[in-house]
Amino acid sequence: LIVYHRDTPGVIAAVTSILARRNMNIAQMKVHRSHRGGRSVIILETDEEITEDLCEEVRAVANVTGVTFLHAV
Repeated sequence: LIVYHRDTPGVIAAVTSILARRNMNIAQMKVHRSHRGGRSVIILETDEEITEDLCEEVRAVANVTGVTFLHAV
């Protein structure tokens, strides 16, 4: 799961809370930002498959600007 967002407090907590409510385990997570308050990206690997309805829920989080996911190979 790849989440693009503005670097603001609470985005990471909101995204990971969505996964927790769905009982999804985060295997790996990386966060990068251009600068404080700038563009950021969260890259998450989960043990469970990412679905389009999950992506829609994450897209609704305040300050999220884009969401995409890659299917497991």
